[in-house]
Amino acid sequence: MKRRGSVGGGYCLVTPAHNESGYIARTIDAVIAQTVPPLRWVIVDDRSSDGTARVAEECARDAGFVSVVRIASRRTGRARRGRSGFASKVLAFERGREGLSGLGHRFVGNLDADVTFGPGLFEQLLEEFGRDRRLGCAGGWIRESCGGKARARFGNSERDVAGALQLFRRECLDEIGGFPALACGGEDAAAQAAARMRGWRVRAFPRLAIDHHRPTPGGVASGGAARFREGVRDRALGYHPLFEVMKCARRTFERPYVLGAAARLAGYAWSCIAGAGTGVSPDVARFIREEQLRRVRSLLATKATRSEHWR
Repeated sequence: MKRRGSVGGGYCLVTPAHNESGYIARTIDAVIAQTVPPLRWVIVDDRSSDGTARVAEECARDAGFVSVVRIASRRTGRARRGRSGFASKVLAFERGREGLSGLGHRFVGNLDADVTFGPGLFEQLLEEFGRDRRLGCAGGWIRESCGGKARARFGNSERDVAGALQLFRRECLDEIGGFPALACGGEDAAAQAAARMRGWRVRAFPRLAIDHHRPTPGGVASGGAARFREGVRDRALGYHPLFEVMKCARRTFERPYVLGAAARLAGYAWSCIAGAGTGVSPDVARFIREEQLRRVRSLLATKATRSEHWR
């Protein structure tokens, strides 16, 4: 008997993994413990050099829904995750999706190999999809380790689903053509923008906690170089200059204090001066800028209303 708000058809997961041997066992344990397990979970080992595939195979030996696919190393291939690693992740994800054919699933999850979550997470996400037929992408609230304690990531927003764990309605993912392979990252944000542009709703649910264990660019352990790359990425996504300035100003009090925001703005400015174009389609870039300008106008209107109230 289905619970209220649940949907049939099931879900599948794909995990592109590169040098995640220290984290992936915990992620596997979290998925195996789910109250509603996936129909299939394809873990794609993307030329790891630390035995990630071996660890994954050992941990998932007794889980019949897990399969591990190895992308063979090549002399010309990527030796470590760098600028080209983001595009490589997208290609690995598509390789994993090839193993999902014929399952009749209605949902596809993009899952990082360094996260953990409670046993009811995917069941609750499926219930949300059942309540909203236009919900195209859903996820939870990312927590990161800071001084040995888990705290909500600064960039959490109900409007955007973090790339560490995204569950897509299959129809939505097919309609937007999957993730774009962007050299500087941001494929998760680009996919969500493309979904919203086509009328799908995107939502992250604060009550669904997801613990992210590996420090990431943009996380609490990031330095100036990572922030600079974020600015380059923002430009590649077509961010509006006014929105970028306001976003950097808001993040002045996020570690590394002041330096991080300045480095991000510098990366954006450098990319503009260098004449770098956007990595997404013109329609998606235009939609992103229009969304951002609406948010800026809404923020300014709210501040103006508060100012009038106190006159």
